[in-house]
Amino acid sequence: MMDNIKEAEISLRGVLEGGHSDWLTSVSTPTDPKLTTIVSASRGNNKRI
Repeated sequence: MMDNIKEAEISLRGVLEGGHSDWLTSVSTPTDPKLTTIVSASRGNNKRI
């Protein structure tokens, strides 16, 4: 589970720095609440948490 979080953090950093968004599809249905927060926050839609 920790590996998924680390990958998401790295991907989120990539989004912020390079504008990549492909990772959002691969983690659109996370099983970890923290990962859900990252995805929702990156999409600007915190209501889905």
